[in-house]
Amino acid sequence: MIIASFRSGSANYYRIGFPEGEIVQLTDEPEIQGYSGIISPDGTDLLYTTGGTMRGVNLETLATRDALGVCWWASSVSSPSAQTTPPWWLP
Repeated sequence: MIIASFRSGSANYYRIGFPEGEIVQLTDEPEIQGYSGIISPDGTDLLYTTGGTMRGVNLETLATRDALGVCWWASSVSSPSAQTTPPWWLP
């Protein structure tokens, strides 16, 4: 289970083993938007926004990086094909 929490004093994402298990902090950045998180279509990354930037964290390695893809709702305005083939995440 992945949650957003203010347990560190500011918004961050955590992976929780449910119903019992360890809590792993996935992010540690300023200005994380706690309601922005979404799992990538292949299930390997958590995508989120922080300070106006889209970021991603690999759920296995915990490596973070800028997310190079665009959200479908942003691209659908200029590209009708984006509605059927959303470019959620580009490695």
